[in-house]
Amino acid sequence: MGFVKRIWHDPVWSKVIAAGIIVGASQVITRWPSSVIYRWLDVPVTVTRGQLIIWPLQAVAALIAAAAVTASVRAHSAKSTRPARTATTSPQVARQDEANAPAPPDPPAAVGPPEDLEQLVTEALRLDGRFAEEEAYRKTLVSRYVRSSGAVCGVSSARDEGVTVSIQPYADDNRYVYVTFPKSMRERAFGLHKDDVVTITGKLTDTRGPWAYITGDGLQITQKRA
Repeated sequence: MGFVKRIWHDPVWSKVIAAGIIVGASQVITRWPSSVIYRWLDVPVTVTRGQLIIWPLQAVAALIAAAAVTASVRAHSAKSTRPARTATTSPQVARQDEANAPAPPDPPAAVGPPEDLEQLVTEALRLDGRFAEEEAYRKTLVSRYVRSSGAVCGVSSARDEGVTVSIQPYADDNRYVYVTFPKSMRERAFGLHKDDVVTITGKLTDTRGPWAYITGDGLQITQKRA
């Protein structure tokens, strides 16, 4: 029943159905006794039934069918030329996406010319006995890019197949610098000899008293042991 209602209310099919009804009605009328039709319409008998009924009804049916075809063509044309619907995002969803988006990575820290490690350690030793000031100052030294020179005291293995080189900046002092290099520097570091003079660069990771600890990235021999 629902299918019949949809067809009946359809703008195209309803016209087709109407045309079919008119054509069917015309066929029924043509089969009635001609005398009954003529007497009812008061038409002379000389007028044929086809001239009286068939042609007007068929003309009306043709007009309805043409209107149905025209409506169908227009509907199809409008559907094909209708612009595509673009997807839009509501402001609330956009704000939620922005909130959930990962934060951009921090830019890499710029590495400038290395600072002289001995000067930094000397300044820390001047604050000896002034514990709060010394501790605050040593914290500012962490992660600074530094340079140090001195005689090689020893070479040993470190974690992750790294290597640690210990140097003594001053021969008559108890200051020592421990520099840890990655695995790629292992062969070069173990090729050093005791008392070779080297210059190292790297990031300062800690200072304790006169000692300093560095993650090294540069190693240059400035003087070989005699």
